[in-house]
Amino acid sequence: MKNFRCIALCLVLVGGGTAQTVTVSSSKLGGTDPISGTITFQPALSNGTLASAHLSGGGITSRFATTATVTAGVFSIRVADTSGTNPVNLCYSVSVHTANGLELLGPGFTCVQPAANNYWCTAGICNFDAYLPSVPGLAVIAAGPAGKDGVQGVQGIQGVPGIPGLQ
Repeated sequence: MKNFRCIALCLVLVGGGTAQTVTVSSSKLGGTDPISGTITFQPALSNGTLASAHLSGGGITSRFATTATVTAGVFSIRVADTSGTNPVNLCYSVSVHTANGLELLGPGFTCVQPAANNYWCTAGICNFDAYLPSVPGLAVIAAGPAGKDGVQGVQGIQGVPGIPGLQ
């Protein structure tokens, strides 16, 4: 029992008591059409440049990607907790590829930041199913008035000279 306590204390001291990594997982990637293939987390700066980082409890991350297999929408992968990296708030460019090479994720997954203090993470587990992609909202375009043949086109913004339908 004495040796067990010593080992436990040594692990806490070596780890510094801080979480350096989080687990990102999903149980339904692809929603009702589950995806199978691979998911890759590539460490990067917010501008997309490949990066490595210093971890909060000591040590350095690699600039090389970490990849996991996705089977019927299920995966689990361990990555650095981005809330404790230097440079601050390291990003991950995340991509998903099917077995035939089709890439499934688009804009909004170029700067994913799994962190223990994030809205989609709890107790060191990040639920990728709850992640909201960081993309700007789309503009609402109202349809024009209905004519005898149906809707006559986009109504647009009224009163802007030089733009058809906006005079």
